[in-house]
Amino acid sequence: MNYYPRHGRWCNARTFPTDCWNCGKSIFVFMCDCHSVVLFDELGQPWPKHDCRDQSNRVDVFGGAQYTSEVMSFDDEYEMEIVKAKKTNKLKKWDFVKCDPQYKDAVQDVGVIRDIVLSVDLWNKYKLEKNTIGSAFLGRLKDGEYGQLTIHTGDITQESGKSYTFMLNKKLVDISKIIRHSPAGFRLRAHLIPGHPPIWVCEKLSL
Repeated sequence: MNYYPRHGRWCNARTFPTDCWNCGKSIFVFMCDCHSVVLFDELGQPWPKHDCRDQSNRVDVFGGAQYTSEVMSFDDEYEMEIVKAKKTNKLKKWDFVKCDPQYKDAVQDVGVIRDIVLSVDLWNKYKLEKNTIGSAFLGRLKDGEYGQLTIHTGDITQESGKSYTFMLNKKLVDISKIIRHSPAGFRLRAHLIPGHPPIWVCEKLSL
């Protein structure tokens, strides 16, 4: 007898809408801590999967998760919550709350890339001179080139999702190859520049 995993709150199941980064069609992404990532055309039975993408270069998503076409099922309670969200038209009303960091905050999550800024001049952004004092203010950000990403996270069964905007050192990832609407895993840590609110800085990005 074959065993197929059942997913739900116990494995931190998350389902959210996005646009396919290959064909542009509106789809839904499911992912969880079991390292499953599944793309759906529609929510609810028979759970039609979206299979237009070429995943040959995406085999290590979210630090080990992989796209799968496996036979799978949801915990009854979680499936009912998803279907309810669809019936109440919640998908079109799903809002996002901007999550700004407090000093020493850290967060790790997965979500969908919503905005990409290819280059950010931190010296100009924070009006700092390129001298010893300016370097001290930027701290670990003084070296390297940075871009900026915004990622939306959450689950459609929740009242709202979360939005994280953060600085990304280009040494971590080739930002020019990042695709809007595609899923990503990330780990962020707050960084304080004196005289300014803390900002998120990316420590790890998995595409």
